[in-house]
Amino acid sequence: MPQSIRDPRLIVAWPSSGGAGLIAGHFLVAALNADPVAELTPDAPTTPRGARVEDGLLTEDAEAQNLFFEWRSALPERGDLLIFLSEVE
Repeated sequence: MPQSIRDPRLIVAWPSSGGAGLIAGHFLVAALNADPVAELTPDAPTTPRGARVEDGLLTEDAEAQNLFFEWRSALPERGDLLIFLSEVE
């Protein structure tokens, strides 16, 4: 059975302010070597984030991802972190 997360703190990163929040969230996940633990998938398609041209054809970008990561503190007196990265607001 997985160990329970201890006194968790939630950090949420969205792409507002020119993407700065999401960039910072990805940096935090990488710096802490946080583990992916869950993904939220929408029941209905989300609004496309944009479009791109591939081989002369206009295509929609892929559906946005919404991922949870966890980081467990080595110090029992400190809480663990849950980090939520979402590509849409």
